[in-house]
Amino acid sequence: MQGKETGAGIAMSDREKLEKYWTEENVVQEKKGYFDYATRRMFDRYLPDLKGKEALDVGCGRGLSMEYFENRGASVRGVDITYDSVAYVNGRNFRALEADARNLPYKDNSFDIVYSIGVIEHFKETRRALEEQVRVCKTGGTVIAVVPNLVTPYCAGTILFEILSGRAKHGIIRTYGKPFTGGYFKSMFEKAGCKDVRVHPYYGSAFLRFLFDNVREGITDKIESSIFSRLCGLVLWGIGKKV
Repeated sequence: MQGKETGAGIAMSDREKLEKYWTEENVVQEKKGYFDYATRRMFDRYLPDLKGKEALDVGCGRGLSMEYFENRGASVRGVDITYDSVAYVNGRNFRALEADARNLPYKDNSFDIVYSIGVIEHFKETRRALEEQVRVCKTGGTVIAVVPNLVTPYCAGTILFEILSGRAKHGIIRTYGKPFTGGYFKSMFEKAGCKDVRVHPYYGSAFLRFLFDNVREGITDKIESSIFSRLCGLVLWGIGKKV
């Protein structure tokens, strides 16, 4: 089955660990509103016209961003490493395959937009996963990836919270993901085959709702748009055009 291929050099045990982690985490992220106001605003800003575009959501989880893309007129497919999430998404009449982000089951130059949100930092082969996003994107198409930001006080605080709360039982890289500096992340895009690369931090406002269930979206909206947030954003938004 094409969607179950793991690719050369990827140990099945590693995939099984990722499947176990994401089977639990995707449900949590849906309840906490992981595809939040801040991320939607970034897509609105950089992708003002999605009508008729073909998009791929790498690590689609429960399909929250797929719904956003469909509502804006795009045709979107998804891949996820967990069977449960793929079955759930397909049950919502979206189209998804069970697959590894490091070995996408699509031909070269298949999509206008290929994006991942908080996915490719959760294993060692981050560069390979980004290269896969570029490979399946059409020439001149848009590649987007969102990863944790190293240069922010939120990074140390979040890692400490993950450890103290017990969420890091799967290992801190798998749970939180590897954080990156903006310059290094930009160079990854360029080496993967992208031009006009832009990388900057923003505050993923879902973070507060991970900590406190009763925090309202309006409050997190204000925090996300503050100067402090732009300077010390929890995550990095990376976007480039495939050469």
